[in-house]
Amino acid sequence: MYVGDGRNIRLADTVGFITALPKELINAFRATLEELDVADLLVHVIDASNPDWPRQRQSVETILAELNLDEKPAIVVFNKVDRLDAAARAVLPAEAIEVSAKSGDGIDRLRAAMAERLGT
Repeated sequence: MYVGDGRNIRLADTVGFITALPKELINAFRATLEELDVADLLVHVIDASNPDWPRQRQSVETILAELNLDEKPAIVVFNKVDRLDAAARAVLPAEAIEVSAKSGDGIDRLRAAMAERLGT
């Protein structure tokens, strides 16, 4: 992925998490999840249009802690912000990066944040 100033990074998309992912599924996806251990940066993408996003976010954070990955550098990204009204957007965490994959809004901010966190 191009992040600017002639710099590229390699991304690996891992399995998406669901709330209360059973340990059997974690074991089944172990090889995919092992990619997280060697990653320099985790990018946690959350569907901002899902009203249950706080519980889903917590579920992912719990799984990352169980895998001893909770101290790994991470960026939280809220996608689909184009579907939110102003009130729903106002409750998103201030530290999160808001994007719309549909319109492309926020993608430049995400690229810049990734480049900055990776020191590239």
